[in-house]
Amino acid sequence: MKLLLGARIQSYRKQNKLSQAELAKRVGISASYLNLIEHDKRTVAGKLLSDIARHLGVRADQLSRGITTDMIERLQQAARRFASERTSQPAELGQIEQFVTHFPGWAHLLDKQIKAHEAGEKLNELLSDRMSHDPVLAESLHIMLSNITAIRSTSELLTLQGAMADEQRAKFTRNIFQESKRLSTTAEKLLLHFDSKISLSAPEATSAPATEVRTAIDEHQADVQPNLPASIVRDEAFQHVREVITAESVVNTLKHHHSDPFAIAAYFDLSPRLTFYRLSELEPHEMLPAFGLLEIDNASGVLHRKEIGALRLPSRSGACPRWPIYRALSSPGHPVMMRMHINSGEFVNAFAIAESDERRHIHLPPLTKAVMIYTEMTAPRPDSYVPSVNVGFHCSICARTDCGDRRETYALLSEG
Repeated sequence: MKLLLGARIQSYRKQNKLSQAELAKRVGISASYLNLIEHDKRTVAGKLLSDIARHLGVRADQLSRGITTDMIERLQQAARRFASERTSQPAELGQIEQFVTHFPGWAHLLDKQIKAHEAGEKLNELLSDRMSHDPVLAESLHIMLSNITAIRSTSELLTLQGAMADEQRAKFTRNIFQESKRLSTTAEKLLLHFDSKISLSAPEATSAPATEVRTAIDEHQADVQPNLPASIVRDEAFQHVREVITAESVVNTLKHHHSDPFAIAAYFDLSPRLTFYRLSELEPHEMLPAFGLLEIDNASGVLHRKEIGALRLPSRSGACPRWPIYRALSSPGHPVMMRMHINSGEFVNAFAIAESDERRHIHLPPLTKAVMIYTEMTAPRPDSYVPSVNVGFHCSICARTDCGDRRETYALLSEG
């Protein structure tokens, strides 16, 4: 909705020192009709608008270009917001319409800056949300803070202690060196976690900060609402799966199979992998749980991910070796089921299976991909035949130090 056209005409008329009667006579209308136009009680467009603009010495678009209700509301909201910060000169809220009438160019410029500021705030919110839900970041920063505290404390001892035996001084110096080494290692891992393409020996190859931020936001938005891989969408077999598996048909099946995707696939005589993907795209409701999904190749590289609940999924590669998806890689075609007891205390129902491509050469084994689907649960049933296994996210941030499958030392452990 365009606003203030009449007020603009009035403003330009007064700048030209014309009375309503003089301007009305020049454009061929009555003074009373021009008065209604100037008070925005009559619309004006076409030839009449062009004639008025010509006699006022301006272009028609200078009179009609868009000052909208949305713009005025944004200006008012911005004025109220900064007024709450007790500025020395509060904005004149009652004169916003006069401002945009007399200074439309400045109004558009200010509105553009306000919209850019709002977009920046949304960007910061998305970044903050991504950071606060990244377990690697949280644990790494905790580790780095511990290292820094240890270095500072030891340095203070060396500085304030004064005379000290050589053996004791050497011990403190060695501690500083070890903590500094851990700090450097953790910082490098954290850097590589956010961009695996960064070369630590070639900082000039890194992306610009704005590009890094935009990439982070794109990844976060993809995590929130991921699309299916193009290869799945184009698969004619998947179109058949979509027709067979609907929200209604799955709910009826769940009454008998208790959210077991393998049982659902067998009931409808469908591929487990395609069934997993179909379940992951269904909208959850009271009778239908939300399904998360992860697919990897035989090098553990992430091909597709949809994350739900407390279970964090790797963004590139590598997670806890106890996860069923990695067990499935060793036995293609064998269904794997597990109650995953994650570090935060939650339980997750997980199902995984691996499929291999056809062998293309006698000396080249087929390539294998594994897919895992999972749902959250309150606690495992005591009579369940599905094993419950303690799992983590990654060895470096997993506190289960007695795990026999550990591949990497827990980063919070101090060296002896």
